[in-house]
Amino acid sequence: GGTAVLLQGFEELEIDCHGFKVGTGLDGLFRGIASGGDCLPSLYTISVSNLYPRDAAAASPLAECIRKGKFPRLRNLHFPLKFCPDHLSSFSARHRGTMQALAHGLRSPHAKSLRSLSLPLEEREGGVLYRAEAQVVQIRALAEAFKSGQLTGLEQLSFQGDLCTDSLLVLSDGLGSGKLRSLRSLHLKNVPLHGDGSKSALCQALSAEKMPELRHLMLDTVSSDGLKKLTETWVCSTPPPLETLDLSRSAVGDEGIMALVSVAKMGRLPFLKDVRVRYGKGSTIKTVIEAVFPHTVHSATF
Repeated sequence: GGTAVLLQGFEELEIDCHGFKVGTGLDGLFRGIASGGDCLPSLYTISVSNLYPRDAAAASPLAECIRKGKFPRLRNLHFPLKFCPDHLSSFSARHRGTMQALAHGLRSPHAKSLRSLSLPLEEREGGVLYRAEAQVVQIRALAEAFKSGQLTGLEQLSFQGDLCTDSLLVLSDGLGSGKLRSLRSLHLKNVPLHGDGSKSALCQALSAEKMPELRHLMLDTVSSDGLKKLTETWVCSTPPPLETLDLSRSAVGDEGIMALVSVAKMGRLPFLKDVRVRYGKGSTIKTVIEAVFPHTVHSATF
């Protein structure tokens, strides 16, 4: 009875896999919850860190828990996505498809409670061609979850992954589906904005039509050419109502920054006050940025 009462009031589940038996602990935890008769009605945060490749199978029972409504108030989910190509591990036949398994749960009506989703993609080393092909399959599953209409309440999304061009095209299709209309904060870490095809697709997704509530955008791997393409898109279509644009981890040149300033001076970014960029020593771009975006609070040198 006491244990049941404790679980009823359980609010946060933060798991460091260093403390679990590799290969069975995390998987067994979620399988136990999925097979049990009760739910965790007060749980609103699940955060997993230091996931080992052998723990990747836990994505499947976690998704089962979500589909069964075991976490009816779940608002925040952080779960590393392991990518294990077949030829690299004898465990991959069982554990590959981590993202596919989790995406299955995110397509459930019970995923509508989510407000914050963080999905760092952690890859094993392997052949580039095979990795790219398998990666696209995984990313497509995630994109379908974005397009399912079950994540309409999502306000914060953080995705980390060194994606190939085809994977970025697929991810952009999901982001630009128009089904993430409540999204207020988007962080794309190590997601490149370089190649023409993927660049155009992602730029089209970052619009007011697709993301009408987006206030904060962080892009970690953007080139000057990529930023110019994004600003060109914002001239032709209405940009989201951004207040903060964080490019501080990208090596964007003065040419790209000036393109952003030009669009702002056209009145296309009326709410944008805080732009965070890296600038070289002796560059005059800092003065230009702060003159146009008065609430800029951080600029890093390189």
